[in-house]
Amino acid sequence: MTNRQVKQLLEKQQIIIEELSKGKGKDNWDKLATLSTFLSSIVIGIIGIYFANAYKSQEIAFKAQEVRIAETQVVEKFVPILAGNDENAKKGALLAIASLNNKDLAIRLGTSYASAGTIEAMEILFKDTEGESKKLLRDSLIDALYSRASTDTISYDQMVSDVNKIFELKPKEELRTKWDGYFLANCYRRRAYAYGGLEKYDLAFNDLQESLKIIPNYFNSYWDLGALYRWRNDSEKSLEKALEYYDLAVTHKATGNIFFERGQLHRELNNIDKALADLEKYLNFRPSDPQGYYEMALAYMQKKDFGNAHHNLKKAHEYASNPIQQPMQSFDPNQQAIQALIGGKIEEIERQMGIGKPSKIEQAQPIEEGQSPTKRSKADKIEQAKPKQKPNLLNKISRNQIRSRRRP
Repeated sequence: MTNRQVKQLLEKQQIIIEELSKGKGKDNWDKLATLSTFLSSIVIGIIGIYFANAYKSQEIAFKAQEVRIAETQVVEKFVPILAGNDENAKKGALLAIASLNNKDLAIRLGTSYASAGTIEAMEILFKDTEGESKKLLRDSLIDALYSRASTDTISYDQMVSDVNKIFELKPKEELRTKWDGYFLANCYRRRAYAYGGLEKYDLAFNDLQESLKIIPNYFNSYWDLGALYRWRNDSEKSLEKALEYYDLAVTHKATGNIFFERGQLHRELNNIDKALADLEKYLNFRPSDPQGYYEMALAYMQKKDFGNAHHNLKKAHEYASNPIQQPMQSFDPNQQAIQALIGGKIEEIERQMGIGKPSKIEQAQPIEEGQSPTKRSKADKIEQAKPKQKPNLLNKISRNQIRSRRRP
């Protein structure tokens, strides 16, 4: 019983007493005296019940606080294990937490630290659980599988397996209600990404079409279709189709990294002005990304605008040499390779502009008897001075990095 309810009962008693007191005669006063004694007994009883309930509520609150403290102590002990790399230890930790009659905490931690070990533990708990708790555990297991499938650190086969398990655990009709359909659409997208990596291009295409049935005009699905046609290694590879899907993605509100990929694609198709326009939009989004400036430089080089190409290469080298200036999403373990590639391209373009120093290769090149150093052909110099890295190294790095930035 709440304070408000007690107050209302006391107010009603007061009204009854006032009404009876308005009457005249001995009978009314006798009734009032008798009724007052009765009502007072009720009020005393109500107040007793109120304080008993208040004490019980306080006791429950104390117990809840004790549970929270115990959970905190468990988390402090087991989180370092769950955040580590030993999958067997993770599995053991989660099962140990569940054995302490704290299965709910084990489920929450398993969802937060989804990996092979924690998911295996959750699958064991799922098999041993019945009733309503099994439904809750199933939903948590689905979330954990989705979380793992959304990372780029697992194999393509594992991604396919995780999505297939999600579809086995819950009918697709029910999954369609989760996140207004985006959960199911993203499951298809993630499996399509894995199929693409496995070179099962038809299966990837079918999954992306399924995602578009669930969320019509979903820009991420169009984006993925563009990437599929751009990077596939069979006869169906088509930069033109890739561009069509990239255009659809932009039409339906894709922004940011899409301009980097479409800018690259325009350059590959020799649409240089469109490439420069897209790359400029990308650099407005990530103004300190060396890859954006490198792509701008390549586009200007194709346009024979060596001045702007040199300027953008310098900017690329500046940001590549100072990764602290880059956004966190731009961190790249291949930073040294990128710096070397950009540096080699700068030397190449400076020689073409006539402002660079001779390369070490040129300095060491023997000169035939009677040949003047100035007589050596410009083409020979450029060919000898080409950097040893593969020309498409940065593009490959860019592709993997950009795709990893996007939400799956």
